[in-house]
Amino acid sequence: MNKHHNIQAKRQQFFARGLGQIELATSPYTTEFIEAQRLINKRRQPLNEQPKTAAVILQSFSKTYRRRRIFLLVVLLSAILSLLVFALDGVLVENLSLFTKSNGALITVSDPLLGGLNKFFGTKYSSQFYSDCLKYVENTHPLTAISFYFLPLMIAFAALNSAFLIIFVVVALLKKPDANGCVSRVPPLWVLFVLQFLCVIVIVLSGVLWNSAGAGEVALFFLGGSSFLSAGGGLFMLIAAAVIAPISFVAAYKKVNLL
Repeated sequence: MNKHHNIQAKRQQFFARGLGQIELATSPYTTEFIEAQRLINKRRQPLNEQPKTAAVILQSFSKTYRRRRIFLLVVLLSAILSLLVFALDGVLVENLSLFTKSNGALITVSDPLLGGLNKFFGTKYSSQFYSDCLKYVENTHPLTAISFYFLPLMIAFAALNSAFLIIFVVVALLKKPDANGCVSRVPPLWVLFVLQFLCVIVIVLSGVLWNSAGAGEVALFFLGGSSFLSAGGGLFMLIAAAVIAPISFVAAYKKVNLL
């Protein structure tokens, strides 16, 4: 009997304790106490540990680079040199010619452009590229024909691309950093770098095929000892700019973690 009475007493004590805890948890006084404790803990947090809003987090992701202006200046110089090859057209500086024939004749950037006008629009400009390549391009290998057709277009596009590169690099240089000293990178630059590199590849390939001496003279095409056509100083400048500019752009920005 006593044992049964003890078990009954323990059950009543257990249920009473559970009901007491439920009443304590649902009490408005308990809710107010928990909220007060949360506010006290929040005020004790250091400023740099305060919860970040969505705008702050987005800004941290978009501006997480330390800028190194010296490398951006290298990118700008590369773009300017590329544009000079097209702008000067070998007139003021003979070493900026795109190609050089074995007889000493210089092929400047305007020659393929004029040849393209002769082929596509029936004009009558004097063009060695038209006489050697485009006039009977239908009789050549398809790869050679495609390369010759695209050479005037790639020269014009590379000149325009160089001008856009200069504009975007100047914008990147003038961009003001935020309070943390960070800036965001200019997204279109990568697209311009890739397009410039593809244009230069097409120009080089067209020159090698124009030489029409096969793979045996590829090295001589660059060294200046090919039998018909060799790379000029302007082509070397375009190649150097297309390689140096993206490498310098990578070095111009150091990513930092602000979160």
